[in-house]
Amino acid sequence: MILRGKIFVLTCVLVLCSNEEIVTSIKHPLNNDSYKIIISNYIDCAELIELLKKSPIDILIMDLEVIMHEKYDLVGTILLDHPEVSIIAVYNEEEAGPIEYQLIKKQLGIHDILKIPISSKQLIQSICKTITKKQKGTSVEYL
Repeated sequence: MILRGKIFVLTCVLVLCSNEEIVTSIKHPLNNDSYKIIISNYIDCAELIELLKKSPIDILIMDLEVIMHEKYDLVGTILLDHPEVSIIAVYNEEEAGPIEYQLIKKQLGIHDILKIPISSKQLIQSICKTITKKQKGTSVEYL
């Protein structure tokens, strides 16, 4: 899309989560022309990797519980095979229990970890910050 001489790129966000509360809190602020949203309940590693091969995903938002259930193998595989994909994990503190989230973020290479409930502002800031880091030095502007 070109608007006043600038190129705006649609950001494709894959939300991989079976928790309806999380999906709603993510879907609502992204429901505009700047984002293409794909929502999927839990799928296995092979299906996710296949989806990433077929679809140009910019941001993958996943439940931290899924990441931990997969023993981190999933994140490593995604980041190795698809370095263009940025991962944002979301978590419900009541379900996850006491975990050192920043340590997990650093160890796994996850771009951000957000606590539920997620405010619209917090989600958009996280996505913009993640995309800006990935696209630094290009002339493409993201909405």
